[in-house]
Amino acid sequence: HNPISFGSRETKLRKLILLVTVIILVGCATPMESQRASLQAQKVCCRTFSELTFKPLAQEAQVTFAIDSGSPVFDFPTGKSYVSAFILPAGTSRGIWVSSFFNGMMIGQYFQPIFLFLDDQKKSLASATPTLQFVPVRLTADAQMLGRVRVPDAAEYLVIYTRDFSDKKVTAAIPGTPNVFMAGATLVLIQNPTTRKPLELSATGELRLKVEKISSQ
Repeated sequence: HNPISFGSRETKLRKLILLVTVIILVGCATPMESQRASLQAQKVCCRTFSELTFKPLAQEAQVTFAIDSGSPVFDFPTGKSYVSAFILPAGTSRGIWVSSFFNGMMIGQYFQPIFLFLDDQKKSLASATPTLQFVPVRLTADAQMLGRVRVPDAAEYLVIYTRDFSDKKVTAAIPGTPNVFMAGATLVLIQNPTTRKPLELSATGELRLKVEKISSQ
């Protein structure tokens, strides 16, 4: 028999604790104050919208992207923001579905986009802040905030940014998970009640866009 090595057990325990800690940290969203401080420390990339890099958006195709510390920073009248810019597909009666996913592994932080539509000269045409509704996790999709905006017919370009929304209170209605157990030979299901969770509107996030034809009514 080899003697039990308590040092080996302690090493394994430390490794396990370290692994759990890493998983927790990876799954946590960056605190809002840290995000704001990081954003304010960033240099502004451009003085005009025409200096931004615009990526094409295809009709009926989904595009998923992050807006974070690696994104360009623009100084808007509402303050600094990370931005992402796109070339809109040509046409009229267009709408954009937008999904905003939660930062980290928990329902809590998300990016509330502001859509700034530009004309063919990359001049401001109109802006819209989509009203996003909470969609709980499904088998085919993560939990998200979902909404849609109509695109002005004259719009050819889109700039997405945000502002400090700390003055805005948002909550999500999260359906309760069911408890299932056996009572003798009977399967019993008890549905837990829906809970409301306060959300934070973040300076960073992950978005998914889809441009589609909508009714002209």
